[in-house]
Formats: sequence, C-alpha cells, structure tokens
Amino acid sequence: MGRPISCVLQHGLEVLGDHPIERRRLGAARAIANRQRLRRSPGAAFEHVLRCVRTRHDRRWCACNATLVRCGDSWPLDLDGQRVDLVLLEKISALLVEREDIAGALARLRAALAAAEAVVARDKSNDAARRRDVAVLQTRIGNVLLLAKDHASALPAFRAAQAIQRRFVEEQPHVIDYQRDVSVSHANLGRALLAAGDVSVNAALEELRADLAISKALAVRDPMNATWQRDLSVSHETLADALLTAKRPRDALVEVQASLVVAKRLAARDATNVFFQAELARTYDLLVKVQTALGDAAGVAAATAEAARIRATFE
Repeated sequence: MGRPISCVLQHGLEVLGDHPIERRRLGAARAIANRQRLRRSPGAAFEHVLRCVRTRHDRRWCACNATLVRCGDSWPLDLDGQRVDLVLLEKISALLVEREDIAGALARLRAALAAAEAVVARDKSNDAARRRDVAVLQTRIGNVLLLAKDHASALPAFRAAQAIQRRFVEEQPHVIDYQRDVSVSHANLGRALLAAGDVSVNAALEELRADLAISKALAVRDPMNATWQRDLSVSHETLADALLTAKRPRDALVEVQASLVVAKRLAARDATNVFFQAELARTYDLLVKVQTALGDAAGVAAATAEAARIRATFE
C-alpha cells in the first residue's frame, strides 16, 4: 500500500513545484499516510493530493490524475489482502470516466469484483461486509455501463447486486441500511430499464414503484431523518420522470406534487441549507417539464418563476 501513496505524493511534489502552500498541504497528506495504518488513510492522502492539485493549472491536475490511475494498478486489495479498497477504486474509476476511458474504468472494477468474489468464496465466516463489497462493485459496474449506454449489460449487474441485498434483508430485517440498499437497487434497475427503451417502460415503472414503497416506509418510520425524507422526495421525482417518458403527464404531476411536499418541508427546516434549497429548485424544474407536457402555460410560468426565486437566494 505504501508504494502507491508515496508515488502519488512524490508526483504531486513534482507537478506543484515551488508553491509553498500547496507543498505544505501535500506534506500533511504524506504525514497522514505515514502515521495511519487504517483502511481509509490512503483515501485521505489522495483527497489531500487532489485538493491541492486542483488549485493549480489543469496540466498539473491531469498529471496527478494519470499518476493516481497508474498507481491503482498495483493496489487492488487492502492491507489484510482480503478487502477490496472501495475508496481507491471509486476515485480511480471516477477519474477514468472523467477522461472518457470507460473501458479502463470497467476493467478495474471487474478485476476488483473478481477479487472480492474470490474473497467471499474463501471466507468461511460468510462476512457480511465482504459480501456487501460485491454488491457495491456490481452496482458501480452497472452505473458505468449505463454511462456507456450499454443498458443490456447494466441490467445483470444491477440484478446481481439486488440479489445480494435482498438476502441481507432476509437475514437481518432489522438493519435499516440493508432495506435502503434494496430501495436503491430498485431505482437503479428502473433507470436501466427505462434507458433500454419503450419495451421496458412498464417493467421500469414497477421497479420505481417498489423503490418508492420502501422509501415511504423508511420516511414514515423516522420523519426527522433528513436522508430518508430526501430519499422519498427523489423516489417520487424519479417515478415522475419515468411517467413522463411513458407519456403519462397527469400521473407524473401527482408524483411531482408529492415530491414538492417533502422537498419544501426539508428546505423549510433550514433556510440556510443550500443543498436543500437547490433540491427544491430542481423539483420545480421537473414540475416545469410536467406542466409543459400538459400544455399548462400558466403552470409553467409559475413553476419557472418559483425555481428562479429559490435560486436567487443562494446563487
């Protein structure tokens, strides 16, 4: 593990040159990497490197990206030689996608998946964390395949992830995170089916309604949990978008209005929270699309004005 960290840090020093502030920040990253022996310490070091290089010229940023990707080849597993380091893999695959190297991102994720599956096969204790790693990697592979518009290949990846997540819920129904994982898996399948074309629209709607059902149950369970409330709002929005695609704008309007109720509540809890204000404005953007499909000019004007008013408070 030390070699990849040190090579990125060294390259960071080379590309940053004589910029004292950035060099001090890079030194802090090196100190973290040397001092800690935890799984997350590499991620912390990389984050420091990327932050400091982002402050410089694009050439330096690209150079550090290239080094990070190269170093990732020699670091598929964590210190114990068993857990795939998902923090690093996320950074590497994201960088490759930014560079439009979809094949490279998929190659690394698939290699990591093979390693994770081998660990699960050897693991007599049937460790849940290791099985969950497999589900996470399948999901990330599905997301990259969707970006590549390879919908047919994304579906099996999402289904494989969901099968693991469903087993977790069956084994430990009291673990809320597992229920949320299944909800997200339904949404992922819905997105992939929707992208596949008209033939899959009804199947997509079925998946998105399953996602919404779980999101509703979690939101009712804890009305003060902002994450679960936001999940509910997003589930309504995603279903609304799918209904628009299915040329059912009236049904889409019902879902957007339900999303607005939740989004307004979250925004009202903290008027200084830019994230929730931006989410509310985005929901109004979707309402504009729905009202346009319905031919409601007055509704379009009102929703457009409200979105602009909200954005004016934080932009």
